[in-house]
Amino acid sequence: MLCTPLRFTPGHIVVSYFGRMRVNAVVPINNTARRSLIRRLNFRAERCPASPWVFCNENGERIKDVKRSFATACRRAGITDFRVHDLRHTCAAWLVTAGVPLSEVKDLLGPSSVVVTERYAHLAPENVSTAVQVLDRSHFVHTEDEEKCIEPFKSLI
Repeated sequence: MLCTPLRFTPGHIVVSYFGRMRVNAVVPINNTARRSLIRRLNFRAERCPASPWVFCNENGERIKDVKRSFATACRRAGITDFRVHDLRHTCAAWLVTAGVPLSEVKDLLGPSSVVVTERYAHLAPENVSTAVQVLDRSHFVHTEDEEKCIEPFKSLI
């Protein structure tokens, strides 16, 4: 990430990209990510203030690939058979388990089809149950005849 002036807004970071035209991307972040980015900016300001990169080494050179460092961290933690991309799946799984709708998970994680995102649906079957309960609150339910309709099936309930 090139260190264009990062702008923090509540719950977001605004990142500017330069190509044929300037594009501002508003990226949602949580407080933990915000603190991590601020720590990286402080590291850069202390160790290599001339570097244009947010993620740089002590010499100010851009960190191009995190695979080796990630593998080292996994090895030290005793984690095997785990890739950087698996963090994306973990994030999606945690979001779905916490009740975040699949469409929002798709929007948050970026280019992915709803079909790909739906692989996480099994992690929150109660969300589907909750969604069906919405029908009980709708104006389509005929409650006056409910007892009469349920009577023959009470043994099944």
